[in-house]
Amino acid sequence: MHLSNEWNELVEEEIFLVQISTLTYHYVKKLLAESVSKKSPVLVIKIDLCNQFVDTNTVIYIQATDRDCILHMLNEGKQFSRALKDLQEQLPPNFYRIHRNYLENRKKRDYF
Repeated sequence: MHLSNEWNELVEEEIFLVQISTLTYHYVKKLLAESVSKKSPVLVIKIDLCNQFVDTNTVIYIQATDRDCILHMLNEGKQFSRALKDLQEQLPPNFYRIHRNYLENRKKRDYF
């Protein structure tokens, strides 16, 4: 096993850096807890009788058609049956209605 580490703090007969590995464990645990607390809101949509979970940070804008909505995301589009008004109530405040048929994600204005 190769261990590249700047710290050379082996304690007496210690084979593995227990103290350093414990510090690393607590550091990674702290980072994971912070990332979980910063989760972005998730939108649940129903496509073909299946629920799909969409990270709202990946949505650029939402377009309403006759009876459907189309999520325009970074790499794809998803079409599903839902009223834009009902959808707007479930979205975070960074989604702004710019037209009666469009909701824009203000965080993704760079894409326009």
